[in-house]
Amino acid sequence: MVSVEVEILTQVAKRLNISNEDLMMIMVQGQYAKATATIACVSVAVVVIVVTIAISELLYRRGKLSDDTFIALAGLVIVLTLAILAFAWQTIVALLAPKYAALIDLLEKIGGRCLMLIGFSGPSGSGKTTLVNMVAERLRQKGYDVGVVQEVAREVFRKYQKYGFSSLDEIRNSPHILSFQWDVFLKQIAAEDYELERHDIVLTDRTIYDILFYTLFWRPRTDDEDYSKLEAYIGGFDFADNSGRRYKLIFLCEPVNGPVDDGFRTPDLRYRRVQFEVIKRLLPHYHFLPALEPEKRAELAVFVIEEMIT
Repeated sequence: MVSVEVEILTQVAKRLNISNEDLMMIMVQGQYAKATATIACVSVAVVVIVVTIAISELLYRRGKLSDDTFIALAGLVIVLTLAILAFAWQTIVALLAPKYAALIDLLEKIGGRCLMLIGFSGPSGSGKTTLVNMVAERLRQKGYDVGVVQEVAREVFRKYQKYGFSSLDEIRNSPHILSFQWDVFLKQIAAEDYELERHDIVLTDRTIYDILFYTLFWRPRTDDEDYSKLEAYIGGFDFADNSGRRYKLIFLCEPVNGPVDDGFRTPDLRYRRVQFEVIKRLLPHYHFLPALEPEKRAELAVFVIEEMIT
């Protein structure tokens, strides 16, 4: 296992969408910026303090200031100068090395924690939602700090219901399917990042790869198809995917036996098999979870997660 320090730096590079080499370069630039800011602030502080003492002493010699007033005035000016320069120091560093400033902000959010984003992937009816909730509860009982991202497509669908859509199939058969999938993708990314800022381990019901499958499978196919929206989606996906490093671990869930109608997606078994085979090929890496009893499945997932942690 890699050290926590290396793991944290890897996570930072991933969240900033940069390579480890670029991360090191940013850190070097930050050190130069800090040195420059320190020299500038110290120089200004010395000049201000010397001038303040000289003026105060001149006023004191002329009888304009008492002993107590002289000491209080000099002390006040020195304290204010140092406070202003402390703020100026941070501003100078941010101006000279903005990427370094973003790095420090992200490190403060991570707070030295070794974060894990774990995705549960697979077709409809593979028991992902039940499994995610069971695994989260078991990990919490063991003392882990766990957050959960529930399926976001249902939440996005509720917004589209306001536009007159009564079912997911209606959206899929309309020109708005790419817009719908784009909204789902953005919601997924936002929800994952939100939970990662608050928990050490985040479990997601579906991944961006599942969303990619739905986008490609249900995109409208016409003779005059406009590929600009699809290209924009793929560009956003590549950015979030970060060469397959977004998720620390992905569980590929095998479909359970028999049709499952969740009231949202089609229970068609042939379509579900297509989902499974295509999503499996889209995933950059995965740990296969067979269609076991829910308790055994959850136990297996927890075992794999703890093996990775330790």
